[in-house]
Amino acid sequence: MATHCHHFLQGLSMAGDLKYRRPAAGGEAWSNLHLPQSRIDSACGALSFLQAAMVLCGLSRSSVERIALASKPPLRTFWELASRHHFDGTNEVDIAGYVGAFEPELSCQVMATSSPKRIGAAVATAIGDGAVPLLRFESRRFSHFTTVIGYETGDGKSVSALLCLDPSGTTPWITGYNARCDLTRRAGPGIRASKGFTVPYRYCDGESWSIRLQSLVVIQRAQPP
Repeated sequence: MATHCHHFLQGLSMAGDLKYRRPAAGGEAWSNLHLPQSRIDSACGALSFLQAAMVLCGLSRSSVERIALASKPPLRTFWELASRHHFDGTNEVDIAGYVGAFEPELSCQVMATSSPKRIGAAVATAIGDGAVPLLRFESRRFSHFTTVIGYETGDGKSVSALLCLDPSGTTPWITGYNARCDLTRRAGPGIRASKGFTVPYRYCDGESWSIRLQSLVVIQRAQPP
């Protein structure tokens, strides 16, 4: 029987809603991590970045939910940048700009590639180092960012899938992810496969797409928060 192991970012709790650990008065607190995207915006890049920043910087959930009212950097600076792209989407340059709003606490590296093997290896390295990767991919209908929260290994120990906390997916319950990007199989016709779009991406509610990988943006702590 095949054996699969899941590896996740440190500082997460999956006992119910997915939560992240953050500093609090007298110790630490746990807050819900998933930031859901609405059906009418194109804010997947901004929300994917914020999920990463919540984990890496220990941002409080309440401060993120009231981000439009923020008056000081870095949240005010981020909001001024992100609100420009709320309906027209983001790219890797925009994500780097969001990271810049949090300098010197955060930094990022961008890897442009469609290779599942290269992306899988980079994700394993990033998560092992305590960084948070953002994956960008496209289908024939849309381009999308998602937060990679973990990865899966098979019997060969190589990365077989990416485990994602996708803003456009449902909030996960008793698990660390709400979407899975399979790096070892080709998409079949049942999930909208077409030439050039052969990577299966499936949400935990059953919705699935055939996609093409575009890039990975690895966000990391440049200095302790």
